[in-house]
Amino acid sequence: MVSHESSVRQYLDDLRGVLETDIEEARRLLSLGLDRIVLRRNEDGHLWAEVRGNLAGILQLDDEVLAGFGAGRGILPLSLRPRTARLVA
Repeated sequence: MVSHESSVRQYLDDLRGVLETDIEEARRLLSLGLDRIVLRRNEDGHLWAEVRGNLAGILQLDDEVLAGFGAGRGILPLSLRPRTARLVA
């Protein structure tokens, strides 16, 4: 069994290793880890980046992998949909 932390760490190590040497591989890895990036300027001129990560892509999981796991009835499948984080530049 591999932990999420070690999988994410390996993903980031792989990404760092190819960012300056293999553009196509870097794009492929970024497409696995990032769902979407939206740039916006707010009213005071600051640029905001809305970044949606894709943990399922980094871990190379299908939506079905974790669906339906749980004890008892009424457990909803774990959502692997991307979550949003906001960054200020």
